[in-house]
Order: sequence, then C-alpha cells, then structure tokens
Amino acid sequence: MKICFFGGYIKNSPRNINIIKGFKENGVEVIELNDTSHPAIRYIKLFFKYLFLPKHDVIFTNLSRGSALMALFLGKIFKRKVVFDPFVSLYDTLVIDRRLIKSGSLKAKIFYYLDKIPSKIADIVILDTNEHANYFVKEFNLKKDKVKVISASILSIFIPSKFENKGYILYCGSYIPVHGTEYIIEAAKKLEKVKVEINFLFLGNGQDYKKIKEITDKYKLKNIQFIKWVEPEEVPKYIGEADICLGVFGKSEKAKRIIATKVLEYIAMKKPVITGDCEAIRRFFTNKKDILLCKMADSSSLAKVILELKQNEKLKKNIAKEGYKTYQKNFSFQKIKYQCREIINALKKD
Repeated sequence: MKICFFGGYIKNSPRNINIIKGFKENGVEVIELNDTSHPAIRYIKLFFKYLFLPKHDVIFTNLSRGSALMALFLGKIFKRKVVFDPFVSLYDTLVIDRRLIKSGSLKAKIFYYLDKIPSKIADIVILDTNEHANYFVKEFNLKKDKVKVISASILSIFIPSKFENKGYILYCGSYIPVHGTEYIIEAAKKLEKVKVEINFLFLGNGQDYKKIKEITDKYKLKNIQFIKWVEPEEVPKYIGEADICLGVFGKSEKAKRIIATKVLEYIAMKKPVITGDCEAIRRFFTNKKDILLCKMADSSSLAKVILELKQNEKLKKNIAKEGYKTYQKNFSFQKIKYQCREIINALKKD
C-alpha cells in the first residue's frame, strides 16, 4: 500500500511524525506532498504538484480544512480513498470552548460545515480519543465504523530524567479556556496560607494569559512565578524540575473529551500528575494509582488534592511510577504503530 500524506500540514508536529513513522513501520510506502505557502496560492500549487506524484492508493490529510477539501476533490477525480485527521473540531474549539466566534453567526456555521463536510465524505476519520470520536459521530452524524482513534503523540525528548526536583507545581500550556487556568489561580490563593510551602510555576503564553496575570496581581499572590517563553527543547527541563504537574481543569464539554498532550509529556517523564476527572482520563487512568483527580472547574477540589499529594511522598512516587507504566502501555509509539495497522487493515477491507 502507498499513502500520500497531503496538504499544508506541520512537518515537525509530533502527531504527524509518529503517524508517518507508524505507517512506514507497518510496511506502507509514504509519499509526502507538503506545502505551507500562503493559502491564496497553496492549493493551486498542491493541485499541480499532485498531478505528477507516483501512483498511490490513499490520500491522508489532516487539520487544515482547505487541504482536506482539496484531498477529497482529488480523491474523487482519481478514485483514491481519503483518510481525514481533523485532530479537533474547529467549531467546538473556536465557538463553544474558546468563545472567539459568536454562536449562531454565519462564521460559526462555516466552521461547523468545515468540520462536517470533510468528515462525511472521507472514507476514514481519525480522532485522538474515543470520546472525541463519539462527539464527531453524534455531532456530524457519521457512521461509527468509519471513525477510528490514533492517540495523541509527543516528542521523543520527553523521557524520564534526573533533573533536580525544585519543588514547584507546574502549569505548562497556552492558557486556552479548556485548561481552566483560573481554577489553578483560585487554588493557589486557597493554599497561600497553609503550613506547607507550595509554589507554582506557570510556563507559557496564550489566550487567557493577560486575564490570569491580572487575577494574580489582584490577589497579590506571592506563590506564583510566570515564565512566558522558553525554547521548546527546554520544556523537559522545567517538567523534570517540577514536583507535581497540572493538567486540564476547564468547565467545557471539550475538556471532558481530551487527554492533553502535556499530560502525556508529564507522565512520559515519570512526573506525578493532577488533572480534572473525566471519562477520557478514566478510560486509561485510575485515581490515586497512576494519576490524582479532582473535580473539573472546582478550585476547592483542586486545592485539596494538591495539598494531599504535596504531603504524601509515597503516593507521589507511586503515581509517577504507575503513570509511566500506563503511558508505555497506552500512549507509546508502539501503541500508535498498532493503531496505524488497524487503519491500514480497515482501508484494505473496504
């Protein structure tokens, strides 16, 4: 089998790197046709470059809805199957979760159909969790057997390390609403005067950074440090030096469907993780065995479990050790390779 990896995709994305590698290690020949030039000319260039590609069986396209629509058009013309990996719903992300686009507006409807049309036409649709897959099936009325799962991916730089533990609790991310950073700030306020020393490090920048900084300044919190930017290759150092790492706590439905990439990065480095309790997490993790869970969108619950873990060294070490085992079993490259094999078998069956 030959697969054309097609579109304006990000070549160094961990997901793309691991899926391409997964296909190759299952004996598939992968042809890459990538163009990230301005959209005004990108799709014209992709079309004409495609005409000169070697013969292949499948077009694989992801994330970019423009690339997906072009891939579907080419698939119809040349009678090739199309695999679409949207990764996330643009409608759910921009309209429902981040609230950057007004619900019910023309723009919101456009994003809805940019999710729905390629998902309906593609032969196979790939998502990162079963919960995300179920959302697409229900929201866009897809046939369940055409929707498959390939787990989220991380870079190989996230491995168990021997960095000195500096004792801080780490939030690392882009301050998007799904992360629920405001609940971390409220938890930090509640923990400011407990007898145990608890300090937080916020690493990153993004949508709600300004709002979070203003709340922190308003509360005059002294137990939080902010670092807006480090080079990507430096991130493992900050994770390695953390005592506890924080995942996702937002109140949206999307927060309940995801296993954040950063959570996988933490557990791949054998760090104890606290995150919000949801079905996507419960599918693989067990509370107080390989992760510590709190109620979603609940700063009091978060503060309680932070204090519990901070005061229990044995639990902390056990969660880190068992979390790493869960990562190896369910999220390592070997798991992704197996999931790629299932996609190949599904394509052959049809």
